Amino acid sequence: MGRAILTLLCLWTCTVTVTSLTDTQVHRATQYIKDTFNLADTRQYAYVAVFSEQECDSLSNNNNLQILQNEDPAGIADALNNKQEIYAGTQMVLATYGERGFHSEYRLLFPLSNKSNVSPVEQLVNTNPNANCVIFYSLNTPCVGICADTTNGRNIIQKLQVFNKFNNNKAFVYSIVYVMDFINQNIGKEKIWEGLKEMNNNMDVYRCFPKKCIRCFDYKNKGHCINN
Repeated sequence: MGRAILTLLCLWTCTVTVTSLTDTQVHRATQYIKDTFNLADTRQYAYVAVFSEQECDSLSNNNNLQILQNEDPAGIADALNNKQEIYAGTQMVLATYGERGFHSEYRLLFPLSNKSNVSPVEQLVNTNPNANCVIFYSLNTPCVGICADTTNGRNIIQKLQVFNKFNNNKAFVYSIVYVMDFINQNIGKEKIWEGLKEMNNNMDVYRCFPKKCIRCFDYKNKGHCINN
């Protein structure tokens, strides 16, 4: 009887509550990063930022944010303007597209060379064991031909398990539908949507606009997420 009571108590009190990041949290975080580090929407870039539990909570209130205080704006600017550079900070990694056509998302999620088995994102996660939530942002949607194609050896879907420790407290975010996919008649909107669905199977997908972000796979958001 005593063991049964303890089991019931644990079922009531030991269950871990898993909640997704809200639209508001995602918008506040991405807008703060864009404004603080002068990230212009003129060329493709991607970043991953991890936050402590306190920082995650602060994304929900209306106070001035105090997040990513140790990041280096000059280092981020170098990575944005130099295809060879990848910014690797304390709680954030960032890259633009690289030489030989390597896309920014790929450069963050795959090892930098054959001499290492650790990607910039994996290194970031490993050095922040107490991080509570994560945002993976790409200015453009992952391209359908490579990044979101699970049959391609360079697809990024296979690497998203690096975020598994965050449970549902993680988000993939973009602002623009990749123009080459959008205008390519052989791809079309449905294939873009299928690519986003592959992403959403691993982490909630959001599209951010200047004044708000929306969760793409909520009811009625499909059109808002695949139309330019």
